[in-house]
Amino acid sequence: MENKELMMQENTQEEKGITVQTEHGLGFFDAGQPSRMWASFDTTSEEGQVKAYNAVSDTTYVIADLAGSGQVIEVVDFMMHDITRLNEETGEMEPVVRVVLIDSNGDSYSATGTGVVNSLKSLTQIKGMPSAEKPFRVTPVYKPTRNNGHKTVILRLA
Repeated sequence: MENKELMMQENTQEEKGITVQTEHGLGFFDAGQPSRMWASFDTTSEEGQVKAYNAVSDTTYVIADLAGSGQVIEVVDFMMHDITRLNEETGEMEPVVRVVLIDSNGDSYSATGTGVVNSLKSLTQIKGMPSAEKPFRVTPVYKPTRNNGHKTVILRLA
């Protein structure tokens, strides 16, 4: 399997409601604000579009809640998309990437922050994209950062 660089595509059109399909990435515009959405699976079919929508709009689990539990997730697909969240330290809204993992049972797991994003970048560079035949068997764990004793969640291969 050919390794692909994991990148999200950005739409540069100025019209509202335009969707651009680039490989498996979807670029959306809402009220003139660009956001990015990327999927490891084909989103050109109705089935793929339903899967993408359900993954980002109704996740089953929060990855941070599972960190340290030892639970293994068999990731067959994943998505990344831009969101805005409140920074609890500064009180300001900040852009972040939200990751949604999809397992072999169709359950989804969401996370924001760089730990899971960086884990997926490394995994895809080393192993290629996950699939039903070759899922990523991962366990979410906390890892200390160099930032005032903060912790981040990463994915460890199980």
